[in-house]
Amino acid sequence: MKRACAVRNGSPTREFKPDFSSADPLVKLGLTPRAAEALLWLAQGKTNADIATILGITESTVKKHVQEMFEKLGVETRGAATVRALEVLNSPAPLGTR
Repeated sequence: MKRACAVRNGSPTREFKPDFSSADPLVKLGLTPRAAEALLWLAQGKTNADIATILGITESTVKKHVQEMFEKLGVETRGAATVRALEVLNSPAPLGTR
């Protein structure tokens, strides 16, 4: 899949289109695979209760994953964690991997 580029003020810009198909890129942030999955859903605006239902775990466990995210990412809010996740999920894949 090609990423669309536009030119603004003489420099190319990439289309903002995060890939939510896999939590694998989020593991590279130092998260456990399960915390990365939780971050994937958190970045899409899901509540802890929603994430618990989706992942089939308790809300208490989701809260532990959220705390892990905050610590590993060096952030204090869900919004800041979301921004970090979106930066990673919007990164273009190396050539030949898409």
